[in-house]
Amino acid sequence: MMQIYLVIDEEKKGPFTLFQVEEQLRDGTLSDDQLAWYDGEGEWKALRELPPFETFFRRRDVELEDERRLKVAERHAEVQRERAETLPRINVRPWTRFWARNLDWWFFFVFCLVLMLGMRAIGWIDTSMEGFMTVFPMLMPVMHLIEAYCLDRWGATPGKALVGIRVVDAEGNTLDFGAALRRSLGVFVMGMGCYVGPLTLITMPAAYYLLVKNRQSFWDVSTGSFVQHETFRARHIAWPFAIVFGTMLLFQKPFEEVAAFNSKRMEMLREAINGDQVEES
Repeated sequence: MMQIYLVIDEEKKGPFTLFQVEEQLRDGTLSDDQLAWYDGEGEWKALRELPPFETFFRRRDVELEDERRLKVAERHAEVQRERAETLPRINVRPWTRFWARNLDWWFFFVFCLVLMLGMRAIGWIDTSMEGFMTVFPMLMPVMHLIEAYCLDRWGATPGKALVGIRVVDAEGNTLDFGAALRRSLGVFVMGMGCYVGPLTLITMPAAYYLLVKNRQSFWDVSTGSFVQHETFRARHIAWPFAIVFGTMLLFQKPFEEVAAFNSKRMEMLREAINGDQVEES
């Protein structure tokens, strides 16, 4: 049987069996860096460095990590329960959140439009409105990066700030960039259905139902985020409307070109559908 000697209070103690040492490690009597020696080992080493204890420490590390994760999950669930019990149902405000997101997309679209018009005016590019509308969907990833940065930096995007929304973690702090980006992509996929018509018709009602029922959306739960709403004020409606209609008046001609492009695209879609129906008949 292996006999192990330990240095305890600067004195050599022992011998101990492997089982006895492991028991003392479990109850905290011995530390991982306790010096030990056994016959066949050349020098005194910390218990964690001795081969006979490799399996013990590996198993214990796994148990400690599982215990830590369980405590984090329990704490997260407790915070959610406390929030669900104290948060009035009216504060869910799914439509406010919906319009805030659409405001952000509006601002991003106008920014890209102004950038394109400016570059075209100084001769850097020669792009038609039809070309711009074709390229714009490819810029969506940039929007998610901007949203994640805003949530990380201020806890709100321009659209959210205008309607009195702030996104925070369980401690009331802003999300880190990674969590904010995962949240933004979660909304895009699970909430907006990647803006693909048939998918959107499924994901948006489902997201609305789950938000009203659970008081938290899927992307909030998965990222540990919470949405705070200010007390409703008239400015939460007045400012968004003023900004949207103001930009429409300011850039009336470009928006007329956008409307014409969309009308042309819808007409082509109708013709394609009618053509398929004629072929089937």
